[in-house]
Amino acid sequence: MCDAAAKGATGETRPRLIVVKSPKGVEGYIPLEGARVTAGGVVDITKQDGSFKLFPLSPGYYTVSISHERYMPLTIPNVYVYSGKGTDVGSPNLGVFYYLFVGISDYFPPGPSQPPDYPIGDLNFADDDAELLHESLYLTNHYAGVVVQKLTNADATKARIEAAIKSIVGSMSDQDYFLMTFSGHGGNLYFVDNPPPGDPPYDFIVPHDFTGRTEELILDYELKEWVRSRNKNKVFIFDSCYSGGMYRFPPSLAAKGARPGFSSLARNLNQEGYIVITASSDTEPSFEDRRWGDGHGVFTWYFCEGIRSREADDDGDGIITAREAYEYAAPKVILDTGGQQHPQFYYRGRADVPIYRIPPVTWAKGGKGR
Repeated sequence: MCDAAAKGATGETRPRLIVVKSPKGVEGYIPLEGARVTAGGVVDITKQDGSFKLFPLSPGYYTVSISHERYMPLTIPNVYVYSGKGTDVGSPNLGVFYYLFVGISDYFPPGPSQPPDYPIGDLNFADDDAELLHESLYLTNHYAGVVVQKLTNADATKARIEAAIKSIVGSMSDQDYFLMTFSGHGGNLYFVDNPPPGDPPYDFIVPHDFTGRTEELILDYELKEWVRSRNKNKVFIFDSCYSGGMYRFPPSLAAKGARPGFSSLARNLNQEGYIVITASSDTEPSFEDRRWGDGHGVFTWYFCEGIRSREADDDGDGIITAREAYEYAAPKVILDTGGQQHPQFYYRGRADVPIYRIPPVTWAKGGKGR
């Protein structure tokens, strides 16, 4: 028999599982009700006080599985169950989300401080895209998020983006998930100073404080290093284009071999367990206009529409995966742009990574939320 208690979460506190005979005297104990615990085919649901009992279980090694509607499921292998005393499973964490939303419409400020040959123009709706993604993926998401950072316009410098990523990645456990979105200028470049090993082109995204030097860009190999960690659960969404003609790409960098697209960025970031979603292919612009939600990128608008309407929940299970959200948006983007923009989905390993849990009050099993 196992007597156990699960430490839960209030607000944005991450839960830690503990197994004790009694929670009395356990510092910071907050019970987690409604978690499903399974071992050896025996199942119990944690009670209001966080306790559960698995009976009957013979002594021996088991794989313990724990799931809860607000957290990513957790599997703990090789747990030895004793007879007549509590079973220690260590201190694993139920997985939670870490978010970083970046959107830049206003680039290097105009006026005396701006170089006379400043090579990039402002955008119209990239910061609004970041706000919409923050609202759609975090504020209404039933999954727990413990760290949420949003950097828009002047806050989205290269140094701050780097610091935010490294802070998040350094705080994550193996069970957690990192979801990063970027809306702003981007493309790829054939010539960079001090190029790394490997063949060009080098994909880039453009931070707020870019003044024309390639070292001020965020290049694909830099981003790859920033996000590197043991944790493999990472989702990246890039909607990057140029405002002239309603799409986001800095044309003056064309003299250095730059062009729209994210083919190499997707390849470089596409490590085992990663998912990379781009708003267009590597030879296409990504459009923005007021006809999409009174001012958004077309891909961001439809990606978020599928989540907010719950229509992206294709199988009606109350969970929207990265693939489901992409597959909802992609055909609408292609249709609305007359075939000029084709979103792309890259992954290695698992494609159906959950990114959104529909709040129970809006979802009934077997049907899409309303």
